[in-house]
Amino acid sequence: MVKILMHGCNGHMGQVITRLVEAEADMEIIAGVDVSDHISNAYPVYKSLEDYRQACGQDGSLLADVAIDFSSAAAVDKLLDYCEAQLMPSVLCTTGLSPEQLERELGTQLFERIGRRIRLTEDGARFIPYAQELLKAARNARTFVQGARTPSGRLRIGTAEEAPRSSSPEKAPKPTPA
Repeated sequence: MVKILMHGCNGHMGQVITRLVEAEADMEIIAGVDVSDHISNAYPVYKSLEDYRQACGQDGSLLADVAIDFSSAAAVDKLLDYCEAQLMPSVLCTTGLSPEQLERELGTQLFERIGRRIRLTEDGARFIPYAQELLKAARNARTFVQGARTPSGRLRIGTAEEAPRSSSPEKAPKPTPA
């Protein structure tokens, strides 16, 4: 059983991941971290990583195998610090990361900065297919979530056999110039 720490659990995508994980037999979200507490979850939610860390010291069953992040770019650095200290793998799904945050997470330099210019390193070029897969996965997740709101079924459009004469274009009033 894979134990997951859901960072950003009460946001839109955090709730999507929560529902997806609930359907999986081999994984569970054991705790969440989110500054917002307006949603009730089946797992405990902590306001900060520090609160979560303290709870883990009191209850070893809260220790996660992996952290999934759908928080904000501003919260990522603290998560990365925590995961580094715990040797915990992390899955960053937050958008708006700085190039430095992305490089830190991947453990390699993706961009070479020369003065005011920037170019991809060899590692950066090799990362592009993975970045494209991540974007595809994000689109698939969005489609999955929005699919429930998409109308489905058969649409039938019909016309009356005899339309009133006043609705014919010849009888319609002429538009007046403004």
